[in-house]
Amino acid sequence: MFNDFFEVLKENHFVEKPVDAKTFVESPDYLGQPPLSEIQYDIVEAMSQIYRKEDVIDIRGDDGEAYYKKYTKNEIILQLGKGSGKDFVSTVACAYVVYKLLCLKDPAIYYGKPAGDAIDIINVAVNAQQAKNVFFKGFKTIVLIIKTIQVLEKIFRS
Repeated sequence: MFNDFFEVLKENHFVEKPVDAKTFVESPDYLGQPPLSEIQYDIVEAMSQIYRKEDVIDIRGDDGEAYYKKYTKNEIILQLGKGSGKDFVSTVACAYVVYKLLCLKDPAIYYGKPAGDAIDIINVAVNAQQAKNVFFKGFKTIVLIIKTIQVLEKIFRS
């Protein structure tokens, strides 16, 4: 009985509960891409773990604490071979971060900033051409996939 009472009092920071990385990547409701490898999913999860420990535990349940410990990082350096999917995984992780931010009622308030304040997401590249031709080209494709899904949903719901 008291657990139900305390559950009502607990602050909910989310507009919607975010899906996991596998669902985000593979589901036609999101990116609709082929499955990533296990190491690629680990990279995406680590690059996109942006929530507080208590929220991760609420979202993930029993494995929330282990998930938080495994995937919460301050810096990630990918040292993988040519053709291993570093660029694609980076763009997926960035898109997943944006999605996870949009699941919050007010991302700025969640991070202790004024309501509606900007949150910057950066990509570091050797030069502008590399950023444009590698990262942003892939990121734009992912954003277009998501936008197309949203448009199709509106058409079919009408």
